[in-house]
Amino acid sequence: MCVLFLISLNILVFEGRSLIILFLLLETDLHTVIRANILEPIHKKYVIYQLAKALKFIHSAELLHRDVKPSNVLINSDCHVKLCDFGLCRSINEVGIIINDGLLIDWAISFCY
Repeated sequence: MCVLFLISLNILVFEGRSLIILFLLLETDLHTVIRANILEPIHKKYVIYQLAKALKFIHSAELLHRDVKPSNVLINSDCHVKLCDFGLCRSINEVGIIINDGLLIDWAISFCY
């Protein structure tokens, strides 16, 4: 059983075989902000820049997020962005994932219950 408590510090907690990573609590996600239509063009550019920087960092570690969408991009009132929900994240070197001619061959399906 894994219990996650949100606090305002970046902490790594090793508990048995589990690794729990806690991040800063952010007010909302990008999906909500887009629907409210409250971002100015300069803010939109800043959000895209931060998201591209986060993806470059993840890809440099040879990881693929595979579920980047506005509801998985957390944002606060200062327009600071954090990428979340790494449930579908996979390593490029993982067995079963084959990169052939630049295309990723693996099935990733999300179900809504």
